Amino acid sequence: DNAILPCPIKIFDVMTGSVISRLDAHAEEIVSLKKAKFCGENFLLSSSEDGYMIKWKMNEDYSDALSHSRIDDPTTCMAMSMHFVPNCGNKYYIGGCDDAIKVFDFQHEKRVETFDGLYSYLCDCVKFIDCKEIECEENENFLISKGVEMHSQDNDKEVMFPNKCILHKLIHPGADGKWMLEEVMRFENEEFFANLYLCRLA
Repeated sequence: DNAILPCPIKIFDVMTGSVISRLDAHAEEIVSLKKAKFCGENFLLSSSEDGYMIKWKMNEDYSDALSHSRIDDPTTCMAMSMHFVPNCGNKYYIGGCDDAIKVFDFQHEKRVETFDGLYSYLCDCVKFIDCKEIECEENENFLISKGVEMHSQDNDKEVMFPNKCILHKLIHPGADGKWMLEEVMRFENEEFFANLYLCRLA
């Protein structure tokens, strides 16, 4: 019936190969999972095609969850990729959500900024990178994103736009409290069609 079963996070004992705990909360496939320390405590952060991102407070050895909560973002339909913002103690992270890149406050579990319209269908991969060839300020970070484009309404095998990756500069808030995202460079070719997700950037 093409139904999608709820997808747990399973934690394995690598010595025995047995499952020692299951973290149940997502209704569809989990597509991104991050491990983080924040204020001396252990966490996992998961995202799913169900549109939710879930923050899991873990015990000391990550063998089980003590509690979990959803990140407050009622606008997202598909949360495809996540990456913690460098040099901020894991207080903030970005997500590839629907056609946008969103900035989230991990501590307060809420969305703080949205940069939408980057791709016609999905922004399915976001990743912070070192880019020593281009200068940036102390409050700036480079990140690269990849997207999936819409198919033509007349021909479902025809992609409307060539696929691309975009190098961005994320600028941390100043006195006005606003995050900014600047496009630095596009990597695209009119003959490049790789319209699959999830294709991760290495």
